[in-house]
Amino acid sequence: MLDNIALTYALDADTSTLLGAAREARNFIAHEGGSFSIHSPRTDQLVGHLENLRESVRDLAEGDNFISALQFELTEDAPFPTQLTSAYVDVVDAWVFYPVRDLIANPTSGQSRPGDGRWHGT
Repeated sequence: MLDNIALTYALDADTSTLLGAAREARNFIAHEGGSFSIHSPRTDQLVGHLENLRESVRDLAEGDNFISALQFELTEDAPFPTQLTSAYVDVVDAWVFYPVRDLIANPTSGQSRPGDGRWHGT
């Protein structure tokens, strides 16, 4: 399907790479993204997995952002408002990783704040 989109819309190599990364990110998130326990003791492996998951979420958000802009421009026959696209990836990243942002930013702190809102030490 990605090849058909690239041919139909004459996408450049950078865009094809962006969409390919988004597809791979979706596969990682769907098949491996949740294969850890956020309430288990924090380890380097957990932090590494969260970092990989975060990279995949950002790649997927970039692809989603591009496709949404393309769809808007095709259906509305107008340029997509850049104020909607410029911060999208960062907003998605912040929303998804809010509960573990301190753990990812400072893996030696020994604490994380999971979705239940309680602080957990190692």
